[in-house]
Amino acid sequence: MSAGLYNESLIFVNTKPVSPLLHIYSAGILRPDPSYSYHGKKLARHLFEYVRSGRGYINKNGKQYVLEKGCFSITRRCDEVTYYSDKSEPYEKMWFSAEGSLIEKLTELYGLNCEVFVIKAETGKLFEELFEILQNKGHDDKSISKIFFDIILEAAGAYSTMHSRHMTTAEKIKDYLDARLLENLSLDEIAAEFSISKRHLTRIFSASYSRSIKAYMNDCRLTAACRLISDSEYNINEIALALNYCDQSYFSNKFKKRYGVYPLEYRKNFLLTIKDKPPAITYGLPANLPHSSSMCDTPDDT
Repeated sequence: MSAGLYNESLIFVNTKPVSPLLHIYSAGILRPDPSYSYHGKKLARHLFEYVRSGRGYINKNGKQYVLEKGCFSITRRCDEVTYYSDKSEPYEKMWFSAEGSLIEKLTELYGLNCEVFVIKAETGKLFEELFEILQNKGHDDKSISKIFFDIILEAAGAYSTMHSRHMTTAEKIKDYLDARLLENLSLDEIAAEFSISKRHLTRIFSASYSRSIKAYMNDCRLTAACRLISDSEYNINEIALALNYCDQSYFSNKFKKRYGVYPLEYRKNFLLTIKDKPPAITYGLPANLPHSSSMCDTPDDT
């Protein structure tokens, strides 16, 4: 059920055969009056929108989402959703409906695959470029896919920035460590990165993750070792050095303590479970593997 004036301009309706990768069905610009509302709308396609001005709302499953100027939104196809304008400041928005495997893969990859996704993101110019192509060239698959990818990247970047602002210090430290698995970081370096003392660094991390930074990094490296042993052709010594263990013997003993078997036995057992050996992958290991004694100097933290 709808009420109020749409004042909608359709700028594109697709008549080409459906493309499984990315298919835009229609696109337009909506300039509704303050009384505009659309209740119980059924979305047969995913809906992408950018708010040029004003304010509007989406209601889905009892939750309200606010769309302000500069907001980008994705509403996944669903049985029922309600749209309406702010009565004092009705919005103007650009929109297009689409489907395809590219949408599913990219939104999943960047964590944008919730029922309704809303973020402040600079996608307005990209929408304008997309609309210009649709009007002048029609559904040019290559051009459309490129701009759609840019829209998703812009939204994902905005989402990542917003998420980072709301992360605790402990979560930021964990993200920092996860991204530097192959580096031989000292507590001094980590503390300096976050402008805190070593004592405060260890206290807040341990309070959040119930283990020391060293124990956490040991766990991550052993997990990475499993992947490298099973999915790459690096020998055990190369893997040990790449993961900052001082030598193969030390690494093998730590691996057996955690998993109950030595690395070579783990690799043999893995290969017995598959018919064909998987293709070798490098996981970005450095060409010149460094020799480090960092993990032999002190006993493991628990």
